[in-house]
Amino acid sequence: MFGSRSLELVGRAVRTLLEDVRAELTEEEARRCQLQTTYANDKAAWEVKWAEMKSRCGQVQMATQRPP
Repeated sequence: MFGSRSLELVGRAVRTLLEDVRAELTEEEARRCQLQTTYANDKAAWEVKWAEMKSRCGQVQMATQRPP
């Protein structure tokens, strides 16, 4: 049905396709890791700012509740 040359060409094409898919998956994994790191850093920075704002609000409340 198929000659050995045809099967060899198909095998190479499949191998090339799999290598391309593997490279794409590797890039996607690297991007996913980068996004996870960025998200974690941004979330940590937001939590610090949130804590600072809560502290500042508490200070303002205390200052406004003091008797004259």
